[in-house]
Amino acid sequence: MQHNANPTDKTLRAQYTRLLCGFSPDKTQPLDQFFWSSVWREGVGACLWHSLQQHSPALTEPLRPHVEHALREQTAHTLILRTASANVLQLFSEHNIDMLILRGQAVAEPLYPSPNLRPQTDIDLLIRDADAARVEKMLGEA
Repeated sequence: MQHNANPTDKTLRAQYTRLLCGFSPDKTQPLDQFFWSSVWREGVGACLWHSLQQHSPALTEPLRPHVEHALREQTAHTLILRTASANVLQLFSEHNIDMLILRGQAVAEPLYPSPNLRPQTDIDLLIRDADAARVEKMLGEA
């Protein structure tokens, strides 16, 4: 049986929870590439980076190589989704279709210091059942 030197998910979550709350990092758990890969996979990388910059700015400089690329990717992805949302809102408005944006983008602005700190993978929309066929056709043609 091979011993896995990587920390458990529970240990990683405990470490990033400490950091998100503004506490100093646990010295036994390095903030290395494995750690940063894990926090991005968990969806808290950008928030963790923001928290570190606020509470422990001295830590951020040596960690920069581990996070810059992922931060740029998340920001670019957020901008792509915002553009797509604007296009969908315009299309729905032109066809008099009421809808609500749920979750991701709906909570990013009011609940996060910066909207790109909220990881997003898609756009969640709520429409009326009566509009479903029309929406499906419109989006298929767009």
